[in-house]
Amino acid sequence: MLVAEDKKREKKKVLVIAPKEYLPGFQIAGAETASAEPGQVENLLMSAMSEGKWGVVIVDESLASEISPRLSAQAFESVLPMVVFIPLARSSAGSAEEYISSVIKSALGYSIKVRE
Repeated sequence: MLVAEDKKREKKKVLVIAPKEYLPGFQIAGAETASAEPGQVENLLMSAMSEGKWGVVIVDESLASEISPRLSAQAFESVLPMVVFIPLARSSAGSAEEYISSVIKSALGYSIKVRE
């Protein structure tokens, strides 16, 4: 039985859907990426949600307007993959630590204190 359970728990990957200027950092961190060209975001997200190989799909929040309300609702309710919309463009206001904290709070719902 243990062997059968191990086969069910395949290692899932992380996919980032964002404009190409944000992708290199995620690639360095080991995530797979998809460059979001105008008009392709909804198809990229639908494919990612149906493929079965992604554990987490991160979507740049600025692309959310290109996704239909129906698919947005499906993404919000999805458990596997977990779809997370985060703002990747940082405003000039505030420190990097404040920005990272706000992104984490937005994605996870928890506030944290970032220290060096």
